[in-house]
Amino acid sequence: MMWELLQITILRTNSKIVGTHTFRKFFQPPNSHHLKLSKRSLWLSQIFLQRIPTLTLL
Repeated sequence: MMWELLQITILRTNSKIVGTHTFRKFFQPPNSHHLKLSKRSLWLSQIFLQRIPTLTLL
């Protein structure tokens, strides 16, 4: 409860700064570097999953 009240107070105090930063970050399109990392991690996870032997039910 105290934590929530503290957060509300901070947001009220810095509403313009917090609001501007939040909306800018929310509506900003992802950059290409992030997309490249996402595609690479997806590719690596697919390779990893292909190499795990499948379990057979007895």
